[in-house]
Parts: sequence; structure tokens; C-alpha cells
Amino acid sequence: EGIYAIGIVAVILSLVLNTKLNSYLIAALFLFFLLEGEWRDKIHRLQHSRLFLVILLYFIFLFGQLVFDPKAAEALKIIETKASLLIIPMIFIGKGLVFSPKLKERISSSFVLAMLGILFFCLFSSFQIYLQTAEWSVFFYHELSKPLQTGAIYLSLFALMALLNVFYERLFNPIVRGLILLSLFLFLLLLASKTLLLVLVVLLIVIAAKRRKSKLGIVLSAGLLLFISLILSTSNPIQDRFADLDSDRLVYLWQDDLQEDIYLDGMSMRLLFARFGMEIISENGRWIQGIGQGERQTALNQKIVQYHLYQGGGETNNTGYLGYNFHNQYMEEWVGGGLTGLLLFSAVFLLFARNVQVDVLGRQLIFVFAILFLTESVLLRQYGVVAFSLFLCLQIRPKIEDDEIELMPDQALDAFTS
Repeated sequence: EGIYAIGIVAVILSLVLNTKLNSYLIAALFLFFLLEGEWRDKIHRLQHSRLFLVILLYFIFLFGQLVFDPKAAEALKIIETKASLLIIPMIFIGKGLVFSPKLKERISSSFVLAMLGILFFCLFSSFQIYLQTAEWSVFFYHELSKPLQTGAIYLSLFALMALLNVFYERLFNPIVRGLILLSLFLFLLLLASKTLLLVLVVLLIVIAAKRRKSKLGIVLSAGLLLFISLILSTSNPIQDRFADLDSDRLVYLWQDDLQEDIYLDGMSMRLLFARFGMEIISENGRWIQGIGQGERQTALNQKIVQYHLYQGGGETNNTGYLGYNFHNQYMEEWVGGGLTGLLLFSAVFLLFARNVQVDVLGRQLIFVFAILFLTESVLLRQYGVVAFSLFLCLQIRPKIEDDEIELMPDQALDAFTS
């Protein structure tokens, strides 16, 4: 069992650093799962897990689509990227992994400390660039995440998950916990993901409302009001991110011919792409089965050309909006898999939610992903697939009906973490 614990920590730590290494570690852990034996018990657990059976059905549907998808090779790459969504729950459910509180705390602590190290490395790299350029922008958004090439949204996601782990798992002693929470909060501000900042504000409001009579609730309420007031009343890069949104651009949603020189903010672009998705489904008439995972991007590119959106203006290595995905996981599933794919994906998500609902941290993670799926195609990148499947599996509290499932030994990570 210690191999699983160490393997899971290694997968978590490698997620942000190197996706290739992350893939190899997941493959190695899965290979150990296959070679370990105990198949009678594993098959029994998998057969009786609705979550695993629906995930398996979802992947069977994805493979079945390859038959009529004209871009089957591209679709196969997408399925490969999503493979962790099948493999990780299969390992957790088949093995019946239930970590002891102490061991789970060590896994969470390892993730949090690794994230802090990574974030401070990005800050240090940005500071070195600032010394050469004197540009404050190097400390914000995608510029801050450049050393890792992960993008500000995914780095913000990991930082938010680390913050939630520290708060709800009550990691470290109170003083260290407070310093870590403050550091992660400040990094979330610097990374300036609009969606995840709004999610954070909602979570803080919920926490403050539940603990309104306690000192924590009063401090959170006052801090939240002060934070919002400062952001709205001062000129700063975070305010600039939100000021970029303009409701006047929503008029583009009803126009049939757009010009290459128009500017789309994040909200108007996502809504326009959602319109394109509905048009693609309607024009192809594939409401039930979708147009295929591989054909989906081609169809979106054709819409971008049809509506004359910016395509690079003839510049070398600049394709404009061409190659952009829908920035909406629900729309990706609907266009690619039709109502069948969307319903299967929704069933997977709801069963994850049902399995983690007894855990406060699990419920908060479900909320985070439910909102993030509206603004990002999370499951088209390995960062998102592994984060979604692994961190939710860690929060699952399975019902133990027999003595087959045992708590993982606390000593499993002693040598590794020390």
C-alpha cells in the first residue's frame, strides 16, 4: 500500500512541473495496479461502483465515435489526454484506497508545500525579468506563470486547491497556516484569473456567513469588504482585468459578419463561441451523437473564418483565434458528443459530487470545477484532467461493507516526506 501512497504524491508533485513525467508516473502506478493481482476483489469493487461504470460507459462512447469521426486521429489524441479520468478512479475504486487522516494530511501537506515552492520560483523569475525591464506587468497573470508554461488559469486552480486544503484540512500549526493562506491568497491575486477570483470571493462569503458569530467570520467579512473596496477604488492590474469586460460587446453575438479588427474580451469571446457551437450542432443535425471529438476543432475554426474573426493578419506564427477551443467544457462535450456525450459527462460529474458530498473540501472542489467548466475546457489538457480526477478521488469516502478495505498505514510516507 505504501507504493500507492508514494505514487500518488509523486503524481501530484509532477503535475505542475512536467506533464510527460506526470504521464509516466500515472502509467507506472497503473502498471503496478495491473500486476499486483487481487483481481477478484478489484473487479468486485469496480462492478459495484456506479461512478466507475459510468466513466467506463463514457469512454466506450468516445471510442465508438471514432467510427464516424473524419478526424479520428485527432479524436484519439483527445481520448489519450482524458485517459487519467478513467485510470485514476479505476485505481482508487478498484484498490479501495482509503487513507488514514494522518497519511492524507501528509499527502495534502506535500502538495501545498510544493505549490508554494513553485509559486515563489515564478515570483523570483518574474523579479529577475523586472530588474531588466522595469515592467510591473511581469508579476501578473500569464507573465507570472511563464516559467512553467502552464498558464495563469491552471496555476490559479492549483493555488486555490492548495488554499482550500490548508483551510479545511487544518494543515500545519495556526501561525504557519495563516502565513500560507495569506501567501496563497496573494498569489491568486497576482495570477488574476477572473473566474477563480470570483469563485474565491463566493467561498469566502459562504465561510463568513456560516461563521458570522465567530471571530473568523468577523475577520473574513471585514477583510472581504476591505479587499473588494480596494480593488474597485484603486487603479491596479486586477481591476484592469475586470474593467476589460464590456457589455457593449455583447452586440457581436447577434451579428452575422464580424471584422478582424474588433476586440473580444473573455466574456464576449466565450459567449460568441457558445453561439458557434449551437450553430455547428444545428447545421450538422447531430443533436444526439455530436460531430465527433476530432472534428469539433475543425468546425470551430471554420466558424471563425466564416465570421471573419481575427486570424493573425498574415503575420508569421500568428493565427489569431484559429485553434482556440470553446473555453467551455460543457460546450466541448455537447458539440463533440451531442446530448449523449453531454449527459454521460454530466452523470460522471454528478456521481463524483455524490461520492464526495460528505466531505466539506470535496464539496468545495466540486463547486470550483462546476464553475470553471463554464469558462475553460479543463478536460482538454492534462493539468485539468489529472487535477479533476485525482483531487476528487482523494475526497471520496466509500461505504465499507466488509473488511476488505483497510486504512493505509501512517508510516507509508515516512521516508519519502522526511
